[in-house]
Amino acid sequence: VGSSSVLGASFNFINSIVGAGIVGIPFAVQECGFFLGICLLVFVAFLIDRGAIMIVDCGMKAQKYDFEELAESLLGSNGYHAVLLSMFLFAYGGQTAYMVIIG
Repeated sequence: VGSSSVLGASFNFINSIVGAGIVGIPFAVQECGFFLGICLLVFVAFLIDRGAIMIVDCGMKAQKYDFEELAESLLGSNGYHAVLLSMFLFAYGGQTAYMVIIG
């Protein structure tokens, strides 16, 4: 059994999530056509950028520098738990996709 640092394990985990998403992009572009696929890819990138900026701005204004704490301050206990659940499902889905891809 090998050993790894927290940093190394974190990079490996992030790589598995990003890698699984990258594998699906060619299929999505093929299904909707090259031009529309590229347009949708740029549009989704724009939405993600705007959403990230809005989250950072809200966090700065509320002086909450943790995503879970920001959700709790804005949405209460249910918001906190919803964010925790969505983060868990995202990570679990990424790991599952990685396992499916590597066999």
